[in-house]
Amino acid sequence: MLSFKRGLALCALLAVTALAPIAAAQWDDHFEKGKKALANKDFRNAEDHLIAALGEAGTSVEKRRTYLLLATLYRKTRQWAAAAPLLEDVMAIHRKEGTDKSPEAGGALNKLGIVYHQMKEYDKAEAAYEGSLAIKRLRYRRNRASIAAVETNLAELYRRRKDWSKAEKMLQEAIAAKERELGPEHPSLVSSLVDLGLVYSNLSQFAKAKPPLERALELASTSDEGNKYLGTVYHNLGIVYAAESKLEQARAAYEKALTLREQEHGPNHPQVASTLNNLGNTMTQLGDPKAGAAHFERAIKVRELEYGKRSPEVARTLRNYLFTLERLGDKAKTDEVKARLAAIGGSK
Repeated sequence: MLSFKRGLALCALLAVTALAPIAAAQWDDHFEKGKKALANKDFRNAEDHLIAALGEAGTSVEKRRTYLLLATLYRKTRQWAAAAPLLEDVMAIHRKEGTDKSPEAGGALNKLGIVYHQMKEYDKAEAAYEGSLAIKRLRYRRNRASIAAVETNLAELYRRRKDWSKAEKMLQEAIAAKERELGPEHPSLVSSLVDLGLVYSNLSQFAKAKPPLERALELASTSDEGNKYLGTVYHNLGIVYAAESKLEQARAAYEKALTLREQEHGPNHPQVASTLNNLGNTMTQLGDPKAGAAHFERAIKVRELEYGKRSPEVARTLRNYLFTLERLGDKAKTDEVKARLAAIGGSK
């Protein structure tokens, strides 16, 4: 016969066991609703359901899947500081379960690398990318596209750090491997070709930048997978044309890039601001400083939203805007921008 205390313990255990399927059902309901809302870009409802799902998660798998999807939401809404700890939690669960060398863990590390990359925490980003790459090279030997995606991210990190030789070498290796294993017209080549062109542009080697960008444009125009890079391809071609003083071609490329990037990301994305900034410079050089000023004004607003009013990114655009205002002879706005630059140290 059970003692009173043991009887109470058993009753409590049975109650928990009986409630477990209910909690699991509630988790599944919130998770699926959050997933659907995220797919529909209904970010507020997605966040509400996923946070509720996290409260109902009873197993480590449920927690890991919820953390991962919630991190995806924050990545899509560019809330990098919110995404990072969630992806760290995902990896902590993988380590606890002994699955930290699994393909899923490799994917999570790549995402974590992207987040730290955006946060400019480059050492953490590099460690995450290298961890992902080690797993993918072990687990995805026959899936070259999956490996090359991480290689391209790591090469972009090297480019941001101005480690040009490492970036060039990694991109060339990724392109060669994709061509060998997937064929010379595979759409996964586009991202690597774009980044290689950008490395050469950063080095002012514009004659070397154009061939990979033109090849990327051809491949991106003929596939759905590559199509998402079209805005970036046109933007980077605009950089090359502008450097070659082919200003009308630069203008046309930037205008196409602007349309495509607004369609892909909306009007308030940093990539849109980057194209607006370059288009502002081009229009000013073409003798239309009024149009240039309008583009700079939009770029400044977007960059203020993303980086803050006193950020280096805003200061760079303000300096370009200042030159255009001086061309317009607008003394009042010129003085206003000079004061802003002085306040944020942007006049240096």
